[in-house]
Amino acid sequence: MATLEERYDDAVYEFTLGHTDEAIAMLKNVLADDPGFFDAQLALGNAYYSKGDYPAAITEGHKAEKLNPQDQLVHTNLSKAYMKAGDKQVAEHHALQSRIASWRGNMTAPALNAAPGDLAMAPPPAMPPVKVPEKFPDMPWKRKPASASAAAQPVPSSGVTATIGHYVPVADVASLQPGHGRTVHVQGREFALFCHEGEYFAMDDLCPHRGASLGSGQLEGGRVACPMHGWTFDVKTGACQNNPERPVKTHPTRVENGQVQILIPPPAAPV
Repeated sequence: MATLEERYDDAVYEFTLGHTDEAIAMLKNVLADDPGFFDAQLALGNAYYSKGDYPAAITEGHKAEKLNPQDQLVHTNLSKAYMKAGDKQVAEHHALQSRIASWRGNMTAPALNAAPGDLAMAPPPAMPPVKVPEKFPDMPWKRKPASASAAAQPVPSSGVTATIGHYVPVADVASLQPGHGRTVHVQGREFALFCHEGEYFAMDDLCPHRGASLGSGQLEGGRVACPMHGWTFDVKTGACQNNPERPVKTHPTRVENGQVQILIPPPAAPV
């Protein structure tokens, strides 16, 4: 039998496929078994928001607020839902609470009777000895840089690696409406593509939080919000507003012959 976490992940996957109603039903089942499952409650509100059912998004958002009243994403999502519902005053209240939550850190004062060692800075971690190889198998700094004309050569037509380091057409300009995004696939890899103020931006499609598709997220003011939990990312830089240590990698784009092209990077090295 699948665990609650696995069932929650399945619901997230259904949502990234655009099966919003199925995802909502699955999230409700998870919450029926565990009403305190915070991530599922937060995701349920976002799923209703993506459908345009703002009253339901607000109702479910307040349930998440009861579970974690100081969570930044709770107030961010409620602010968006209230704004869409036309209640600007309450939306501004939750926007303020979201900012306060982002500033709130561990503000607990040290104990008055704390020993001197308790207030001392942690020593730097010990570094293990590094073994220097006898010779380097590859010396990329000795390679001649590719000329500009070579970099602009068309993509070879064969091989999975043929696209790496080249611009590849991924979508017609007409298929991308301003303020909207979509997910595109290039030989087994997924990228989120956006049109904002007449420019086109690309980033890795998976949100670093729970792996939801950013291409199906809400794009407002040059930032895309993860459709499941509301983490927001700058489409130009990939910076994460909620967690600066979890950015998304962006990729150069260009437009030629009515098509948006992405410069395909090498695949990430295995960890």
